[in-house]
Amino acid sequence: MKKIYTLITLFSICFVYGQQYSQKFSDLSYVEDGQGYHKLDIYLPKTTKAKYPVVVHIYGSAFMSNSGKGSADLTTVVASLLDAGFAVLTPNHRSSSDAIYPAQIHDIKAVIRFIRGKSETYKLDTSFIGMSGFSSGGQLASLSGTTRNVKSFTKGSITMDLEGSLGKYTSFRSYVNAVCDWSGPTDFLKMDSCGSSLSNNAADSPASKLIGGAIQNNKDKSQLTNTITFIDPTDPPFLIIHGTSDNIVPYCQGQFLHNALNAKNVSTRLITVQNGGHSVSSTYLNDMVQFFLIQQTVTDLDNNELEISENDIYTNGSIVYSTNYEKISSIQIIDLTGREIVSSNNLSNGINLNYTKPGIYIANIIYTDGKSQTKKIILEF
Repeated sequence: MKKIYTLITLFSICFVYGQQYSQKFSDLSYVEDGQGYHKLDIYLPKTTKAKYPVVVHIYGSAFMSNSGKGSADLTTVVASLLDAGFAVLTPNHRSSSDAIYPAQIHDIKAVIRFIRGKSETYKLDTSFIGMSGFSSGGQLASLSGTTRNVKSFTKGSITMDLEGSLGKYTSFRSYVNAVCDWSGPTDFLKMDSCGSSLSNNAADSPASKLIGGAIQNNKDKSQLTNTITFIDPTDPPFLIIHGTSDNIVPYCQGQFLHNALNAKNVSTRLITVQNGGHSVSSTYLNDMVQFFLIQQTVTDLDNNELEISENDIYTNGSIVYSTNYEKISSIQIIDLTGREIVSSNNLSNGINLNYTKPGIYIANIIYTDGKSQTKKIILEF
């Protein structure tokens, strides 16, 4: 029998593109070492609030640029997130010419700790920190998600520190709540066999430069750049967006990540961009925003737990009923990636969740009097 617990909050995913940011804080040093590759920009939405949930967006450069924050998909990803009410941070990070891996993930972990350490100064709500990134930035965003509870890891003969100790805020956690991966690589060792137009196995490829040697001759170290290596069931929800015609980072890379997350019961959604190349597809900006808003809602629910009567929603076998079903006009249940699991405008027979996996879901309820309510549902077998 599935057990159900419910929590209540208001939930809205309505937004309009096109807002200007209200404030921009430029060239902040998140390590305070004076290096340009350790600087970031913060954008605050036009809507005035005491504090803002945060999304970090990381530029793509095949790990070859240390100064991409000023052009990090500002008119697409960043603008959409600002319109939806998120503060957005765009950080620089060290290139493969500055330092080999894991320097790059150390930088991103330092960014996350900086957010928590300076939250009051920049009006950042650290109860929700989302990660987004394009291409190599997508890989770093994904790594921040699957290593959020991993400080070091051993693969073969190599033990690697994945947290680092950069900056003044090492007492803060580098934990993140959600990840959106735009066309990011996952497994360097399989890129060429998947149809990449680059010769990733070559000693001078971006992947080989990142780890300091030809990837096929350094398989243990290559696997320590692989997002899949660190996956466990405590990882945050993922949204993966990848084009089928991407010949730089082949579509298989998104599939590998999605399948591995799914196998570990991590909430994941793969959006397949038919005939899409290696780019941020503006068609799916709304999906990204909805994804982050859902995760923020779940986080708010976690922070504001309310007790609900057993008679409000309860289980009978695998069927969910409401004692007040005659007052409900319709109900929709979605998963953490925004996919509809089931909807109904006839609750006299309940809602069949027999084939629903255990996990966290959102129920959007419309009543006959026009009022609405959102509930967080945790299903357990």
